[in-house]
Amino acid sequence: MRGRLIARGALTTAALTLAGSAAAQSTVTLFGIADAAYVNQGNRPGGSGRAIQSGAWQTSRLGFRGTEDLGNGYSAVFDIAQSLALDTGAQANAGRLFDRNAFVGIGSAATGTLTLGRQTTVLTEGFAATDPLRANNSATNLNVRLGYLAGPAAPIAGSFGANPGFAGNALDRQDNAVKYSLRKGGFTGTAMMAFGESATAGASANRSWGALAGWDGAGFGLRGAFARFEDATGAQLDAGMVGATWRNDSLRLAATWTRNAIEGNAAAYHGQETGIQSAGLTWSATPALDLTFAAYRARRGFDNAADQVARKFYLVPECKLSKRTTLYAVADAERFNAGGAALDTGTALKAGARSSMYLAAGVSHTF
Repeated sequence: MRGRLIARGALTTAALTLAGSAAAQSTVTLFGIADAAYVNQGNRPGGSGRAIQSGAWQTSRLGFRGTEDLGNGYSAVFDIAQSLALDTGAQANAGRLFDRNAFVGIGSAATGTLTLGRQTTVLTEGFAATDPLRANNSATNLNVRLGYLAGPAAPIAGSFGANPGFAGNALDRQDNAVKYSLRKGGFTGTAMMAFGESATAGASANRSWGALAGWDGAGFGLRGAFARFEDATGAQLDAGMVGATWRNDSLRLAATWTRNAIEGNAAAYHGQETGIQSAGLTWSATPALDLTFAAYRARRGFDNAADQVARKFYLVPECKLSKRTTLYAVADAERFNAGGAALDTGTALKAGARSSMYLAAGVSHTF
């Protein structure tokens, strides 16, 4: 009897040892952001736009990511995440289970990483590193909505990208994408190709490709990216951006420039061209308080209509209650020319509106 107990104990110990070894080589992390705010927007149809909104500062999300050590310096990686509407508890994009990332890949620090699936574009990566608002406040941020094309509106949303007919189509992420990324010292580089999903025209229709290069060092960061998207007729949407940041212990300066233009099919697009400039600074007034000031200007032109112009001026205080929890406020004073309200693609303005004030106060928690 005693021998049986010893044998069973040895088997149990061996099983636990193997399980511990496997756990040490493979990790899966649950991550997310819970962000909600009271928002008051002026000059909106039907009232002042008062509401509790999800993701007024950072998009609420829930996801899983993981790595497995394959040996010889290589690892398998995956990342899947879904945007959430925290005010209702629903998926922010009802048509997709994972609307943010959904990819898997293999790579190493020495040779780079190759990933396959739904992934952020090179434009998104460039702005994420250099935008004055750190690519936050996506509802009104011109770099997010019109720069890296998260809310481009018609005709871009209905014609370009791997799934132009999909409800809520955006070009900040692309389906059917293969991406190669490399970091060496201060250098970062990315190349990406995405294939379309047309049942009739095949993978070549609505494809896209792009590349990014950047450098980080001594408090300075630089990003440059270019991407091309094609529609089913062969017309091209070309988009480029450059951005730079500088920081020390208490100050971060950031500036970006971007332009996108549609070439071809003039009858449908009328030579649409959009340019955005932004600049801003974040001052860490105390270890627990950051103040961000930022300014944006966007201009969209056509060959058959007057230019549309929008200007935005931000003040954003962030009070850090802990490493994970922040109280914040956003004040965005918006000014438009006669047709510029069309560039405010978040919440539509009243017809003929030339100005608006976006105010938000909320809490953001990361985990």
